[in-house]
Amino acid sequence: MSHIVKRCRSKIPAVLEDSIFGIQPVNDFVRVVSDFLYYHVGREHIEIEAKLGVLVNKQTRERINLPVNCETVIKPDESSWMSFESNMTLEQHRHFNELLNKRFTETKSSTFKGKPIEYKHTYETDRFYIVGNGKIRVTSNQKTGEVVSSKKIRVANLDIYSPNTKLDYRISVNLERPRGMPNGSHSFERNKDRLCYTHQIIKVDLTQVKGADA
Repeated sequence: MSHIVKRCRSKIPAVLEDSIFGIQPVNDFVRVVSDFLYYHVGREHIEIEAKLGVLVNKQTRERINLPVNCETVIKPDESSWMSFESNMTLEQHRHFNELLNKRFTETKSSTFKGKPIEYKHTYETDRFYIVGNGKIRVTSNQKTGEVVSSKKIRVANLDIYSPNTKLDYRISVNLERPRGMPNGSHSFERNKDRLCYTHQIIKVDLTQVKGADA
């Protein structure tokens, strides 16, 4: 038996073509996500964001359970019975924090050959103002005093169910346009403790959000 296996292996070409047609097969999951992004991007002040969380059945308030074995894109027009909750336990937050800190340290080593990770820890306050039919968010850095005013407009969401992990995720496309400082009093306020890890064009945020009185 071992002789037969060895003989068969010797017939495998050193270089294999992508397929019988000479082209690389398209991953259906990647194509759906790529088409979603391609359709909605291409405009100014666009933001693409992926959030970790859980897809929850609105009636049972439990995580959904679909008969699939791998990551699955949810059809937006058939997801009215579920909601996405971008919550994370403190244990999960700690896990990702330790994972990213370890990688940050690795990239700072003198022997590391790849692109480094930049790290920033910020404390911010968001104040929301009702202006017309929308809301303007004014973000203040609690240490530097820097203030940024913007209006965030949701363009589209794509939810992905991940049965082999404890968290699902949502890919969001938003418009985040700069705005002048609003007048009057704000309607809502929150504080954010944010850990930010930046690698080339990707930024990973771990954010703990608390109310104004927390």
